[in-house]
Amino acid sequence: MANPQPDQFTKFSNELLDKFIPMAGKLPAQATVIWLAIFRKTYGFQKKKDRISLSQLSKMTGIDASHIGRSLKRLKDMNMIISDNGIRGIQKDYDKWTATPLRGLPTMANAPDGGGASATSGGDASACNGGELPPPVADTKESIKKEEKKEEKEMGAHREIVDYFHQKYLEHFGEKYSWNESKDFNLVKLLLKQHPQEEIQKQIDMLFNSQDPFLANKKTIGMLSSQWNQLTQERIKGYAGRTGEHKGHTGHTAGEKSYGKIGKIEI
Repeated sequence: MANPQPDQFTKFSNELLDKFIPMAGKLPAQATVIWLAIFRKTYGFQKKKDRISLSQLSKMTGIDASHIGRSLKRLKDMNMIISDNGIRGIQKDYDKWTATPLRGLPTMANAPDGGGASATSGGDASACNGGELPPPVADTKESIKKEEKKEEKEMGAHREIVDYFHQKYLEHFGEKYSWNESKDFNLVKLLLKQHPQEEIQKQIDMLFNSQDPFLANKKTIGMLSSQWNQLTQERIKGYAGRTGEHKGHTGHTAGEKSYGKIGKIEI
């Protein structure tokens, strides 16, 4: 016999719920279920965002995996969720939500009672729009697995960069880094799009080894990003100083050798 306990619950802001209820009438039925599932997986565990895979959402909602990606895209297009590299969460700023009814899909307002399309089957929606069939589903199990592997790879690199920075910060200051969940997460994501993981780790090393007084007590992800070019120049100068000792063996100046080496490997 089911016996839900009152001390185990998910906090749901009345203000947010009041805005979601009318919006749910404009959403495809599947998207409504997925939005609620994301809410449960985040705020149900006192988190604003979390890594939630497509297969997790499929298992939780009972919706076929081939429909999950499509519904996530629509929710993101309507600014109702935040979804980046498998990290998903609810967009709390409901002023950003855009009510864009989608043709060819049953919504909570127009889905017929009994028969018709269901939220879990993704069945025939023609009864809801005058006989017009919905667009074909592009997602397949193979494409979903491919997307999940891509997300895992990207998040793996992201976690390694974050862990590396935390380690360097702890070694340098003897205390934990105060992680800004939103700002720092997005900055690391941006850096990984622009630079190889190994290059970012070298720049982190330079940030903590920098002799620039301006950076003495400003060891943050934000400074790593904003001072990227300055840190690069320090690395060039440091490498030039080390290679200058070998000038007599090569016939090149320290600057020439440094530039060639750095241009190919370091920078």
